[in-house]
Amino acid sequence: MGFQGALVRVADIQKKYTIPIFVVVVIFTIITAAGLPNLKLQTDFTKEMPQDIPIVKLNERITDTFNGQDTLIVVGYISYRAGKKK
Repeated sequence: MGFQGALVRVADIQKKYTIPIFVVVVIFTIITAAGLPNLKLQTDFTKEMPQDIPIVKLNERITDTFNGQDTLIVVGYISYRAGKKK
């Protein structure tokens, strides 16, 4: 019994128990929908980050200095060994 056989078995179970499956899905949907008013959406990612990490503190200082939430930090690394032959 391969994958196709398993799918046929699932289809047979769905066909045999159509009404009970439908009732369970409807009940689950109602229970889930009842919790929707408690759902909160946080769009400011800085409020989700831990405040005691140095990079977060640096980001706050940069945001305060340049007056904006949309800041981009570009970090460069210079390799002093780039011009040396091995």
